[in-house]
Amino acid sequence: MKIKRSALIASAALAATAMVTSVLPANAAAVDIRIGTVQPMSGAGFAAYGTGLTNAAAFGVKTVSDAMAASGVAGTCKLVSSQDSVSDAPAVAIEGATKLVKSDKVNFIIGSLTSGASLGIAQSVTIPAGVITIASAASSPALTTVADNDTLFRTYPSDLLQAQALVKAISTAYSKTAG
Repeated sequence: MKIKRSALIASAALAATAMVTSVLPANAAAVDIRIGTVQPMSGAGFAAYGTGLTNAAAFGVKTVSDAMAASGVAGTCKLVSSQDSVSDAPAVAIEGATKLVKSDKVNFIIGSLTSGASLGIAQSVTIPAGVITIASAASSPALTTVADNDTLFRTYPSDLLQAQALVKAISTAYSKTAG
């Protein structure tokens, strides 16, 4: 299935904005939101999506910053660092997420693109650290069932939901011609 880049970018930006602004009451003490991304910026395969996803994250950060200012929420929202997962190789994505959490002290990670890299990041780095992660286009049902203490979210539907929709569409299209 080909992912439409504009839909992916819009979904990531919207999810980041909704996630962050929904947890901040207007009278909250100053907050320091530090966001990092782990996206495929190089290598074969998914590298064509990395720049757009990183730009979407930057747009989300600006949107959150503007919403904080408009709501009178003291503090900052910054895109601290973007790590290259090199075509979403899980080991490289985990290494990037580890740097974001331990060195850059982020409290949100946007990424990665694929299910394998996203699960690796969550299970090895962000769940143990309590860092919120938004998977950009991961569709594995395993993301739904992983014990994550409400720290792992996604912008793309599960393969199970997509399969149900496909079965329904095929059934509707061909039910009149069967028999």
